[in-house]
Amino acid sequence: MADAKQNAQSFQGSDERFKYIGFGVFPGKAGDIFASDEERKTLVQKVRDHFSKNRGEVREGCTLLEERVTRGERTFLSVAAVVLILSIFLPWFSGYFETVTVREVPVNVVTAPGAPAADKGKAEMAKVTDVKRDDRSLTGIGALFAIGSYGGMVFSSGFFLMLTGLLMIVYFLSCIALGAYNLYLIYGVKIKDPDEYVLFLKDKLRYNWLPVIIWLAMFLFAVFGASYGFQPTGMVNQVGDSYGLGAFIGLCSFGVYVSLGAFLLLAAKGKEI
Repeated sequence: MADAKQNAQSFQGSDERFKYIGFGVFPGKAGDIFASDEERKTLVQKVRDHFSKNRGEVREGCTLLEERVTRGERTFLSVAAVVLILSIFLPWFSGYFETVTVREVPVNVVTAPGAPAADKGKAEMAKVTDVKRDDRSLTGIGALFAIGSYGGMVFSSGFFLMLTGLLMIVYFLSCIALGAYNLYLIYGVKIKDPDEYVLFLKDKLRYNWLPVIIWLAMFLFAVFGASYGFQPTGMVNQVGDSYGLGAFIGLCSFGVYVSLGAFLLLAAKGKEI
């Protein structure tokens, strides 16, 4: 009994009393949790003052009434969506041609001692090989307009290259469609209840995983490889003799990876909210 009374008095003078009373933690009856009537009035007034100044928050650091999607998060999502749309104007495909030329240049020949004087310093012709590199690139929007030129070659090739060509078109269109849709989710949706809006936004941002899955599928198809339905002679070096992982990685330029990064950020942010 003496120990229980001592524990109660110790609990009464501790700030821990406000954290545990009402949760069935304290053994037995806690009794009066205030040391004095004056302390009770002071603490009650402090709570009332805090309640009136902080929009009804019952304690400091309360997250129940915080904005679920902050202005900073909206800005982050907006920038990612705009980058997604702008990425189609960046180089999506790149490669280079090599032009090899062989020319002859005169070279002075130094003969050994005792050789005829007429042969000393005689010029001979030596062959020199020059390699000239010509870099080329194609933007995402340019690749779409070039389907008429290159589409026939892609869709007449092996099965996995045909699938890759089809998925690349879907991936390109998703940059425009999902970029615009993400901006609509941020600024166009009119849901007044904050909790309902956050759940709605979280659900719809998951669509950004679809292009990521498409890119992974194209990567996997490149591993399997395919034969070309055209003669690769005269094409950029990255094309190679047959389609494979080296051709896929070599031809894809930074525009593709910028869009992929934007999709990943939007999808991951949706999971975080």
